[in-house]
Amino acid sequence: MKNRGIVLVDVSGKGVSAALYMARLMSDIRHVTD
Repeated sequence: MKNRGIVLVDVSGKGVSAALYMARLMSDIRHVTD
């Protein structure tokens, strides 16, 4: 059985650093789930 989850993050209006952090987080999550 596979575990599934949902990640919900709001980075709108938080600047470039938040956008870069979110991109990194999404990449890490994809890597871990593969």
